[in-house]
Amino acid sequence: MQAEVFDEEFDRGEDITSMLDMAKTQRPGHAAATTSQSRSSSARVL
Repeated sequence: MQAEVFDEEFDRGEDITSMLDMAKTQRPGHAAATTSQSRSSSARVL
């Protein structure tokens, strides 16, 4: 897909999630999760 087509569909408010590679997404400031990690191992105790 060309960036121009992607931009036009996004600007029109269309759903573009099917065009995104969600397998490579990351949250800024967070380490990439692996299948061997569990949520409890990264939990902080206050």
